[in-house]
Amino acid sequence: MKKINVALLEKIKNGAKILDIRSHKEYNKSHYAGAINIPFKNLFAKKDKLGNNETQIVIYGKSFSKSFEAEKILKGLGFKNIFVAGTLKNMPELPKSKEEVNG
Repeated sequence: MKKINVALLEKIKNGAKILDIRSHKEYNKSHYAGAINIPFKNLFAKKDKLGNNETQIVIYGKSFSKSFEAEKILKGLGFKNIFVAGTLKNMPELPKSKEEVNG
């Protein structure tokens, strides 16, 4: 498991796929901008939506334990670059403009 650190935001800005493993209902209430919603129970069936096994994937879900379970499943399917954020609350905020990035 790779721990989340300050590089997570950079990975997201550089095109890592953001995977929301919560239900469609929870996703529709609120989700991280740009996240792909594949509910946990559908990971096997929908894995092709995630790209190839070199794709960087950031996972968040309803709980840390579900996110870690999803990580194990994806690793078992051959994905190598998985980062567990845990829950939606743990996802970093993306700057909205260049001014926010540069101060």
